[in-house]
Amino acid sequence: MTLKSVLQICIVFAILAGAILYSNQKEQEKEDVAELTKELVVLDKSRVDGLTIETAAGAVVLRKVDGTWKILEPLRLDASAGAIEGVLANLERAHLKKFLLLDEGEETERLTEYGLIPPHVRVIVQVEGSVLDTIDYGNSPLNTYVYVKRASQQRVGMTELYRRTGVDKDLFELREKRALRFEKSAVTSVRITRPSLTIEIARDGDSWRLQQPSEGPADGGQVDSVLSRLSAAFMTSFDDAPASLSSYGLDTPTLQVDVHAQGADGSTTTHTLSVGDVAASGHYAKSESAPYVFTLDSSFVQGMPTSDFRLGPKKLLDFQRKTVDRVEFIYPDRSILCVRDNNAWVAASPPGPIDGNEMEAILFTMEQLEAVAFTEGSQSLRTPSLRVRAWAASEIVADLSLGQVEGDRVHARGSLIERGTLVEKAEADRLMPERIFVGE
Repeated sequence: MTLKSVLQICIVFAILAGAILYSNQKEQEKEDVAELTKELVVLDKSRVDGLTIETAAGAVVLRKVDGTWKILEPLRLDASAGAIEGVLANLERAHLKKFLLLDEGEETERLTEYGLIPPHVRVIVQVEGSVLDTIDYGNSPLNTYVYVKRASQQRVGMTELYRRTGVDKDLFELREKRALRFEKSAVTSVRITRPSLTIEIARDGDSWRLQQPSEGPADGGQVDSVLSRLSAAFMTSFDDAPASLSSYGLDTPTLQVDVHAQGADGSTTTHTLSVGDVAASGHYAKSESAPYVFTLDSSFVQGMPTSDFRLGPKKLLDFQRKTVDRVEFIYPDRSILCVRDNNAWVAASPPGPIDGNEMEAILFTMEQLEAVAFTEGSQSLRTPSLRVRAWAASEIVADLSLGQVEGDRVHARGSLIERGTLVEKAEADRLMPERIFVGE
């Protein structure tokens, strides 16, 4: 074999070896890239205790203090737990679709082109007191993916645009916006004060009672509705440095709500919300626990009770008409007793046939009868113009009194409500027993 042949063979082997080495290197790079493209950042959300979010609106510094997120800069405020959870979720769940390699010497030019110098959004993540990483979010060339870079890596990645949106939060979005914060199950009483009226309700075991301006049972469903409205009242704008409360009408509020709640240790906390003048977008308001003034949507103010009627029970009676077997209609000078005999209604006193359908209609009206207003009492109910009592076996299950007519309403009292009420006259007229007699 000649020297020339040996050299040719060596060259071929060198080329083959280089190709194999190059191929292996590329495969390794692909594996490395595949490994890098899984998550934007690996973190345990429960261990994150600090975030700094820098946007065009400025930087917001957040820290978790005793398990609760607080804003430290630019103002010291309570943070929105939901907003922080959203930021952490978008960091944790972001996956990188690909990496872009930066050639040496052109990093600054490329990073500027990608919108990473300066970044659209920068998030600094702190875990157990130490910085885990800094993540920069850049441009979105096709409004689908966005350039992203971690300070701990030299490569630029791409992730979904909505992941950038999910962390692009300013002070307004990150601060707590609930006007009142309490657990409904812990509330012991609520006081709603207006210039001319105070309404107070208090928990009584598993139910609620009105304390002011009247006393008696309260409608649990209505109370729960008021508590839900209070717990869902959100601030819509802020004045973090109010010059005075009088300029907002908060020195003499038009509405004040005091929610008393009991803690696990038995202590009582009062959450107070004051509402002042009408603003351009709602009403000015202030919580006793914070120095700033904010606005609330007008629907919140309009939805607060203006009388105790809304919170009181409306149904006058509670019985099942199908179980009733005896009904007595009592007038001042006479009475009518009707009994159910083998599913047929008859008049026992005075005796005679009656229309069973009309009798059932009277019972249905009684079963559904609701008050349209409360009264301070009516003398006419001491000697009612009509009293209707219903029995099931030997038990009185319904007792209703009707008094004098007042316009298109009638004074009434039922066994479910401890005070006087007004019902619609049209409903009261349907209770008159004259309609049940056959031929009348």
